[in-house]
Amino acid sequence: MVGATGAVGSQLVELLIERGFPFSELRLFVSPESAEATIEINEQSYPVQPLNDPADLRGFDVAFLAVPSSAAGDIIRARPDPLLIDLSTAAKVPSDIPIAAPGLTSRERVVDLGRQMIIAAAHPAAEAIAGIVKALGTTSSFVGVTLMLSASSRGKDEVADLISQSVDLLNARLDVEEDETQMAFNVFLDEQEAELGAAISAQVEQLLGHPVKLALRVVRIPALHGQALAIFVPAANADNGFRDKLSAAPGILLLEDDDTAGMIDAMGQEALCVSAKFVPSGLALWCVFDNARRAAMSAVWLAESAMPGTASLIN
Repeated sequence: MVGATGAVGSQLVELLIERGFPFSELRLFVSPESAEATIEINEQSYPVQPLNDPADLRGFDVAFLAVPSSAAGDIIRARPDPLLIDLSTAAKVPSDIPIAAPGLTSRERVVDLGRQMIIAAAHPAAEAIAGIVKALGTTSSFVGVTLMLSASSRGKDEVADLISQSVDLLNARLDVEEDETQMAFNVFLDEQEAELGAAISAQVEQLLGHPVKLALRVVRIPALHGQALAIFVPAANADNGFRDKLSAAPGILLLEDDDTAGMIDAMGQEALCVSAKFVPSGLALWCVFDNARRAAMSAVWLAESAMPGTASLIN
């Protein structure tokens, strides 16, 4: 595990232990600059060590890369022994590294991809959008989406910055630099919207295997954890059978007609919490999910599917 102390990395370690993933050795790596010696998972301490060179991964069967793309790139170029499950490409347009996701890619396909010794996990939002579009049976029709990103989408440092700004603002001492955007109590378009939007749109199409007319806006919201999607499908491309379709789809928890869920309700959940309403102009959906948990779950599922003898049931 490379990046074991990050938001996704710590969730990955927890899931590997919870699911009884078979291993003879679990090695937890952090960046050489990290001062942490252990991490706490389920009230137990696990030692961590710095990854000084990609060669440190030799001899292992699988390595999860829950680190920024620059650090992951060094490892990928070195191509050490393990099957690499790469989470760093989630915010990038698919390249020659294949992406896969549970409920959208067959286990047989993942086995084939695993022979290349590297598989990329999709962005949690791309996986969610593709899962909903597939469930509804929408093919080349228009789909409007607003993606709301919490601070944890940018990592632990962004969470700490949001907390610090919020405290300073409530105490009337917030001082934001001229070229800095206030995060506390503010909603604004993500400064990397064009790049992230293009990446998510391309990943949705690759996961579905066909083009989708996706109109996507990406906004930042002053929440610590989680992500939310507001999705609209025009009436011409939706029907009143949407509840049955969504209920039968893997990984989707469809709420009752009058029920709603906030991002806090989705924390710790592995399913997409979806509420849907059919109006004269079309189908309006609200979806909340734990982005770190779902990213970790997808990565574990890829490892289970790609490595013979480790697969277990997963929704």
